Amino acid sequence: MAHVDRLAQIMPLMHHVVAHLGVQSTPSGRRLGLTNTRMMALAAAIHSGGLTMSELATALGLPAPLATRTVDELVERGLLERGADPSDRRRVLVSASPGAREAFDDVHRDAALMIGEVLEHMTAEEADALVVGLEALLRAMHASDGLLAPHHHP
Repeated sequence: MAHVDRLAQIMPLMHHVVAHLGVQSTPSGRRLGLTNTRMMALAAAIHSGGLTMSELATALGLPAPLATRTVDELVERGLLERGADPSDRRRVLVSASPGAREAFDDVHRDAALMIGEVLEHMTAEEADALVVGLEALLRAMHASDGLLAPHHHP
């Protein structure tokens, strides 16, 4: 199958899957007003222990203004905090709020339940093929010349 034909098949499927299984589809994600981008920013803050806006923008692969808006939205929701860098008070650090980890875990638990329900409707062979395909996709995305910059996966 030609590359263009595969792309024509893959893109609508990925969009459909993300629309139904994305963060905003989970009960806790909806309750907290989270999107996939906001969840990625939350994860970066939780796992880093605090980072500058430019570090966060780089980690998310977002332009600085969009990263700033994402942080603003998470600060409004009480999930991120801004504070001065103890080593350089001119710099602002973004860090997870005390309730951030619980929110993060709630969304992951809800997502796992949703995906578990989906997997119950698949044969073992289909589920195995899904795992192999997703692993291959991530491997290609993280290849030295792939489209993703190096980053941490929780």
